[in-house]
Amino acid sequence: YGVTGLSDLGVLDYSTEAMKSTTVDPSHTERIWWWQKCTQLAYFQTAPALNSLRSQHVSLEGHYRRCSEVYDLDISLYHDGVLPATYDNTITYGAAQYGGTQVMFVSGGDDPWTEACNMEENDLDDGVYMLVGTDEPSHTVPCYQAGHAVDLVTPTDEDCFDLMLTRDFETDLINAWMEL
Repeated sequence: YGVTGLSDLGVLDYSTEAMKSTTVDPSHTERIWWWQKCTQLAYFQTAPALNSLRSQHVSLEGHYRRCSEVYDLDISLYHDGVLPATYDNTITYGAAQYGGTQVMFVSGGDDPWTEACNMEENDLDDGVYMLVGTDEPSHTVPCYQAGHAVDLVTPTDEDCFDLMLTRDFETDLINAWMEL
């Protein structure tokens, strides 16, 4: 994950058999993320037709089969368009009419979600960006190998300066919110 590498995660942690385990382990959250992908988000990364680093065997059908096996879901829910329930989530959480408050949107420079964070510079010209259409701060950590949720990974001496600044900004922001 991000700047510090995969740390304890190994190839077997992503195996279907390992994903079936319901044992709670805070250092292995893949099962939670996959539940969101399988039932809510449909963020299934497949291989593009040309020039892909990803295997052509990585397909939607393969993701559907894996979700069905890991969570004991009927695969017909995918074929019938019931799962993943992306439309329901879009309606529930507001999509472009996001209504949340006290949220900071952080992406890593190598995060595949980065393009989903539509940002604009605020009027203060202090380098802080805002999620478009909101008053909520948004930031991309431009470090090498800064992946998804890199700001939440345990800090190390090897972390880049921008990542350290981001964490400091988050801490200050959360402290300010807590004083309200």
